[in-house]
Amino acid sequence: MDESAIRIFRRRHAPRRFGGRSCQGASGFRPDDQALAWFGPGLATLARLEALFAKAYKINRERGASCAPAMGRYSNDVYYSGGAYYFSTLGAAQFYFCFAEAVGRGAMVPISNSNRTLLADMLGTPPEALGATSLEARYTERLFCALLKRGDMFMAMVRTYTPASGELSEQFDQTNGAQTSAKNLAWSHAAFITAFASRKVAVNAGSGRLSKP
Repeated sequence: MDESAIRIFRRRHAPRRFGGRSCQGASGFRPDDQALAWFGPGLATLARLEALFAKAYKINRERGASCAPAMGRYSNDVYYSGGAYYFSTLGAAQFYFCFAEAVGRGAMVPISNSNRTLLADMLGTPPEALGATSLEARYTERLFCALLKRGDMFMAMVRTYTPASGELSEQFDQTNGAQTSAKNLAWSHAAFITAFASRKVAVNAGSGRLSKP
């Protein structure tokens, strides 16, 4: 994680809702006003998937504290090893980077029943301390850093199971991390490029509001 990303978050512009120029990784994805409707459910869904695969995969149960769980497609997948998948794990990283970027640009984060507890856990604060309908400005710096760090943890898991050659297959075995299924899959490499690009956009978005080291 870049050292600058954990510096003091400075709000130079008034908060605004998701809209206009926002997260644009290699996929061209940009949260817009519709993100207000799916951010909460999306975060809640991803949290449930993380919990599912954290329990299901041996490599996740044995992972280090710096790694988020390797992700799959769905429960009881039987295709080859049944996961983990590089593109699923990198997709989770991109999710967090995209919202870190939105927060870095001053987006006003909505709070609902579906995301209140999850946001509170990320911020290390009691759920009742959060605002009624949107995140208070005093938490934006902390949320930006938490989102960026969470994305980095998924990248760390991919790095753990990437060989020295840099080749990425479709899956890395859920029991021992060995590459399996389609070899040197373009989709996996594209997912890495997209996640990396999304992270860069997020850091750049926050850099204008971060103090220099």
